[in-house]
Order: sequence, then C-alpha cells, then structure tokens
Amino acid sequence: MIPVAPESRGPVDVPADAEWWNAFFKTSIGDVRHRLTFSALAGSDDRGNGTPLQRNRMEGGTAQVSYDGLHRAATLAARVSVSPNSFRQSFSTVGAGRATEVLTSTQDTDSLTTRAIVGHPFGLNLSPEDRAALIAFLKTL
Repeated sequence: MIPVAPESRGPVDVPADAEWWNAFFKTSIGDVRHRLTFSALAGSDDRGNGTPLQRNRMEGGTAQVSYDGLHRAATLAARVSVSPNSFRQSFSTVGAGRATEVLTSTQDTDSLTTRAIVGHPFGLNLSPEDRAALIAFLKTL
C-alpha cells in the first residue's frame, strides 16, 4: 500500500484496516512409558489496503500428532503433521481523480505440507543397569 496524502484522496479511498486471530491447542495422554500428544495452531488475517477492491487474506495452520514410547531397550518417537495454508490478494487500478477503481488481477496461493518423522534409536546399547537408571529418571518427569 502506498499512502495517499489527505489532499489527494478521492471517493475510492477508504481507511486501511486489519483483522486477525490466532489459536493454539495442545493435549497429551499417557504415562512415562507411552505418551500421545495432539496439538494444533491456526490463524487468519484480512487486511484492507486503502481501497474497496485491494485486500490481502491469509489463513492456515498446523495440526500434529506425536507418539513417544519406551519399548524394552529403546525409545521410539513418531510425529505426523499437516499444514494447509492459503493466501489471497487482489490488485486494482485507480482512475483519475481517485474516483474509480478497476480490479486488474488476483493472486491465489494454496499449499499443503505433510511431514512424518519416525526415529529415536537411543538406548539400543544400554546395559541393564543404565536402562533401569533411564527408566527411573523418566518416571520423575
């Protein structure tokens, strides 16, 4: 947005504005040996650029499920997340005297990202004493 001096403004000019929100959620179930966690983050914004037709809109978020577990002599962790996002923007041309506005183009971008991670071979070579000490420590968390 390019600011327009008050003396140059015309009927097409409106105040720039912005509305937005964000949210976060997280919960876990399980115990020290097995834990399942769900989390989500979402947000949206809508911005006006000073004319009725020029707007920017964005919305999206991420949802994730994770598992952490202690299995015999090893730990296991697995994570899966999905992130859908969208962006919309409009462009216009303002006529002489800033009296009219014509929509010239729009930009729409949607994306979806999915990630999965499995791993955590920690603990495969622990002695029985070290394994017992690790389990005792994890129980204190």
